[in-house]
Amino acid sequence: MPLNIQGFPYDFCASICSSPDECISHIPKHVKCITNIVVNRMCYVLSILSLLLQDNKYKEHEQLFLSAVNELQITSDWVKKIQGNGNDAQNDHVYLLEEDRRLCPRFKTDGITAEINGWEYPVSNLSLNGCFIKTGVPYPLSTNITMKLPIEGGISIAAMVKYSITQGIGVKFVNIEKAKENDFYSFMSDFFLKTARQNHDTI
Repeated sequence: MPLNIQGFPYDFCASICSSPDECISHIPKHVKCITNIVVNRMCYVLSILSLLLQDNKYKEHEQLFLSAVNELQITSDWVKKIQGNGNDAQNDHVYLLEEDRRLCPRFKTDGITAEINGWEYPVSNLSLNGCFIKTGVPYPLSTNITMKLPIEGGISIAAMVKYSITQGIGVKFVNIEKAKENDFYSFMSDFFLKTARQNHDTI
């Protein structure tokens, strides 16, 4: 759901801060929260713009496009509010930004699985260049794996582990099965547009 700079950006904010004004605090504990909000909003906007331009569907989804432009302006105004107060905290805690640097927008998924070595695991989020797989065990970083997504009968993807925690692994797609590459990008385009539209409907 888009930001509302007159109130809390998210429902859970009220359990952390007593007032929306604390969102512009220079206190280091808020740097991670601010980073997450800005990154998520930018991903939302970029996903809409990239899909509409890619599929030439601007006229068909004009209101969706306009909502993305409006969201970009709101987020820009909000960032300007925190810039003056957050610089020191951001410099001291720049490491907090690393895990949120993603080349492509990543969206939560429901019902999508990845097959690795004959075992199926839930995929919790997905982007054009990677995903997070709930393996239940960590993998060593830089491990090369071959996975299969259940798209068009199954698409094999060579991937590398870039992020690993107890719950699972974040992987970067290295090579997508050539014969089904178009099927993959077609699925992703439809998936992102559907997700963006669902987010728009909650505004």
